[in-house]
Amino acid sequence: MDEPSKKQQILQDLKKLVLSKASIVYILSDEEDRLETLLKEFCATFQPKPKLFIWTPFQGLIGEEETIENSKTPFDALDRVIQRTDQAFYLFEGIHPLMNSDPLLTRKIKDVHRALRNRYSTLFIIAPVLVVPEELRRDMVIYELPMPDASEVERILNSVVTGSPNAAKLTESLTPELKENMVKAALGLSLDQAARAFRSALIGRATLDTSVIDGVIEEKGQLIRKSGILNLVTNRPTLDEVGGLENLKEWLKKRGNVLSKEGKAFGVQLPKGVLITGVSGCGKSLCAKVFASFWGVPLLHLDMARLYDGTVGEPEKALQIALQTAETVAPSVLWIDEIEAGIS
Repeated sequence: MDEPSKKQQILQDLKKLVLSKASIVYILSDEEDRLETLLKEFCATFQPKPKLFIWTPFQGLIGEEETIENSKTPFDALDRVIQRTDQAFYLFEGIHPLMNSDPLLTRKIKDVHRALRNRYSTLFIIAPVLVVPEELRRDMVIYELPMPDASEVERILNSVVTGSPNAAKLTESLTPELKENMVKAALGLSLDQAARAFRSALIGRATLDTSVIDGVIEEKGQLIRKSGILNLVTNRPTLDEVGGLENLKEWLKKRGNVLSKEGKAFGVQLPKGVLITGVSGCGKSLCAKVFASFWGVPLLHLDMARLYDGTVGEPEKALQIALQTAETVAPSVLWIDEIEAGIS
């Protein structure tokens, strides 16, 4: 039996929450457009189909066929949610900055919980950061929206290619292998970021080759640089540039397809990591660069010595941010340099 796609899994998760009468679901994500699309598809899975209303501070509660009047302020909007008795879903965008600053708003959200907890209506709050007042912790369900999977990213790539001026030539040169590698390079990006990365990589091109992947990876570099801790390494040597180390090269070749569709279908396990030790100049750094180049994924450099020299703040917090960033832009190779500085 095939595993559900990530989108199907999200819809299943949301359905479980609604059927369990979760009154308020706080969704951790900055992909408002994507969540709106998912919730519209989600509504279509119910009979009769419930209405979906989306709230922003400037427009109030707006549905596909109905606009709720006098709902621009958060208090008025939440009052309208409480007053409606039909099954409906409400997505609030941009309310999270107010939740810790206004105790009356916290009280009003608690009133919404009490009104909805015995219905099949749900208030969804989307925010990129977790802002939950202590009074609401027992009343909310926290759901972290997974990043888009390969099928979602592939649809974006197809849309960008077919919408470009040189669509015919680009489509002809986009081989299945190149498409898979471009999609793989964009995993970990939001759909907006992936579309921007693909459009940027296609500028000035009439045909596609493997060099286009570097343009996609550069978009991930934006995320990495924002962390202020990790560095994106762009130097991409080949396996032939490594002298000796035949056992290591053979180990790598055996795992050449771990990130491919065929490898995943076959059940090939992702390697957990490699520890390379040796004197200065023996090729440790080169090997890390080759690993990323061989798999066609970004190489993130984390200098443990810098982590503990006081320039990036509290080491434990900085390490947490670094690991979260690496997880966000996965698949990638995380090169931890001078690791003895962190464990000694």
